[in-house]
Amino acid sequence: MNFGRRIGYDDIKNQNGKVRECRDASQDKLRAAERIELFSYLDKIGFANRVIFRGAKPRVKPDRVTIEIC
Repeated sequence: MNFGRRIGYDDIKNQNGKVRECRDASQDKLRAAERIELFSYLDKIGFANRVIFRGAKPRVKPDRVTIEIC
């Protein structure tokens, strides 16, 4: 998983000959304090709660876990 900081800024866009002002965002690295907070939270919730199955679901059996397509 990749985590980043969103930094908002004002931008000027030119679409179809029309100039307009808007808000945009860029990515930057997390600060040290933000990384500590994130890693502490991820450790607290555990790995199983961070896994997302798209179009599949886990089948738990006594000796193993398999992933089956839904």
